[in-house]
Amino acid sequence: EKKTLRIGSRAHTRTRRALSSFEFSRSRSRSRECCRRVTPLVATNARTHQRAEERNRSVLMESMATDVNEISSNSFFSQPFMVEIIKLAAGVIFWETQFVLSKFFLNVLPENSEKEKIFKRTAPSYCVSTVHSTFLTWGGVKIICALYNAPHNEQVILYESTDGSFVAFCEFISVAFLSYMIQDFLHVVHLFPELGGIDIVFHHILFFVAGFSAYVYGGYPLMLGYLTICEASTPFLNMRWFIKSIKEMEYTLPIVDYIAQKVGMKYRGLPAGNRLEYHISTVFSYVFIFVRVIMFGHGILLLLPRFGKGEDKIIPSFVRGILLVLIFCGFLLNLVWVVKMRGMLKYYRSKWFDKPEDNQQNRID
Repeated sequence: EKKTLRIGSRAHTRTRRALSSFEFSRSRSRSRECCRRVTPLVATNARTHQRAEERNRSVLMESMATDVNEISSNSFFSQPFMVEIIKLAAGVIFWETQFVLSKFFLNVLPENSEKEKIFKRTAPSYCVSTVHSTFLTWGGVKIICALYNAPHNEQVILYESTDGSFVAFCEFISVAFLSYMIQDFLHVVHLFPELGGIDIVFHHILFFVAGFSAYVYGGYPLMLGYLTICEASTPFLNMRWFIKSIKEMEYTLPIVDYIAQKVGMKYRGLPAGNRLEYHISTVFSYVFIFVRVIMFGHGILLLLPRFGKGEDKIIPSFVRGILLVLIFCGFLLNLVWVVKMRGMLKYYRSKWFDKPEDNQQNRID
């Protein structure tokens, strides 16, 4: 019986071990099956998450592109490049047409001396310059009046304005300014130095680059107004050149006498021309200081606190930097011209007014 019980106990133990082994192997097979099921699920979730990130990224990029397109919908880059080229070309043709017409009407003047030849070559440029400066002065006054009390965003970015006609007007003024700079620059280089020295060449290059950079992005329209109003001094400069030229030509001296008589001067001939030139130069210097130093400096002071701190951030930082440097360079050039101008007036005063023998020449008492 004991032997039988012992055998039964061993059989029971073997049975339990077998059952345990079977359960262990069964649990391992279940674990492997669960791993096989979970692994594809994890991989599927990872791929889904990656695809979701890609979709979100693409949506974000499309949204950014849409925002950029909306911001620049009215800017230079939203329009065909050739349209802008045609605008500038049309402006150049417009100013050049005036030059050709002026040259045609002045062609009847004689060319008996070198001064008369120079007058005929350069007079058309001064005629066009007078028309251009008068028009831009009016445009600058209109822009300043419209934007001086406007919101800051409209003062730094043109296309923030909701007035479509005003936006079109500012663009027209910009095209007129840039196209004239191209046309006049070509004549300055062609007739160098009869129309101006190296300072005029740098002046045209500097203001063209500044004006074009602002025009591309519609930047700083209020500063455009202060820039164009600086042309208010140009008609007086051209008037001075006209008096200086006609007083040195024999056939135009009667014109000098006529002007001197009308303004009540007691001199005739060359002394009258000298005094007319001096007085016009004095008026020119005062107007120049007012518009190109005081007004232009005031525009810079208005610009600096808002520069790069608002809507103008859509303009690339390097373009903003170039514009700021060019604006200051233009202001410094104006200061240099003021110093040069004061020295010229002092020289004219000592030459034409401080000599007693000259004061009595051609005097009518």
